[in-house]
Amino acid sequence: FFFAPSSAMIILKFGGTSVGTPTSIKQVITLIKRSDAAEMAKANGRHIAVVFSAFAGVTNQLLKLGQTAKDGGDWEQEFAALTQRHLDAIKELVAAPQQPRVCAHVTDTLQELNKYLQGVSCLKELSSRTSALVVSFGERLSAYIISEALKADIPDVEFLDARDVVVT
Repeated sequence: FFFAPSSAMIILKFGGTSVGTPTSIKQVITLIKRSDAAEMAKANGRHIAVVFSAFAGVTNQLLKLGQTAKDGGDWEQEFAALTQRHLDAIKELVAAPQQPRVCAHVTDTLQELNKYLQGVSCLKELSSRTSALVVSFGERLSAYIISEALKADIPDVEFLDARDVVVT
């Protein structure tokens, strides 16, 4: 597969510590808004993609949730804390009129994760594939929440679920 330089996509990537707290996420949003990347992309007929890691510590929290569920431990309390962290981020980052819709989407995503963790708990089994699936929820949640927060300043932002474009 070959991209001609004029059609190359501009990609910005922000790691976990960059998106560790609502305050740091606001700084990332400001950086994206002030970045010349979007203007450069438009001027050259290119697209810009912004990639976000899971919020700081969430990947480890998800790994722990999977292991605790496998071991028959009490993973529900840790799951509730994970849920609350993401809902709190929405309240702090997303415009008030959009919060119910964003909370509903995030809640649905977390319910999906909960079902996988219930399965792990029942089977007492956590394959590497299932562990990777559990961990993937961190990026899915953060990318969605941050993309919705960005829409307040950049209305044409679109969330793109990596599962729709990456073949594994």
